[in-house]
Amino acid sequence: QPSASLDSADSIAEGTTPLSPRIEEQALLSIMQRLPGQRVTIISQGRGQSAQILARERPQATVQLWYIDGFAAHLSRQALGTLSNLSILCQADWPEGECDLAGVCLKKNGETELARDCIQSAYHALPIGGSLVAAVDHAKDRWLHDLLKGYEKSVKVRPFEDAMVYV
Repeated sequence: QPSASLDSADSIAEGTTPLSPRIEEQALLSIMQRLPGQRVTIISQGRGQSAQILARERPQATVQLWYIDGFAAHLSRQALGTLSNLSILCQADWPEGECDLAGVCLKKNGETELARDCIQSAYHALPIGGSLVAAVDHAKDRWLHDLLKGYEKSVKVRPFEDAMVYV
């Protein structure tokens, strides 16, 4: 039961023009909002508005937004501002520890090896009962679906107009 809209997420930092989340991140958020989890880690291809919204909706949760690219992390910090339960990380490896809910946003023309590594890291960070949600900005995706079936045979498919989300 989502309580924050994507529009409210973009009233981010005072004096800035709102920036809409990328299409795969919007789709990812709509699914993640329905799933339980107090230890959340998200990989974004944009500014990470989904992490900000989940941090606001779940004030008792620990939300991590993970980037490999320092410039992307910098832009996210500028756009999202500060929330006490949201950490924006820039590091080579998946954050330490388990997460109950992992969200991975991917670009259809992104690096396939990096995507595989991110999915594998997310999957291994989940405890029993945890959820991995992966989204790609390609409504006719098959590659990510096939990759995820290597980890979980019963992957749920959630199609969107311009994106595909898997749980």
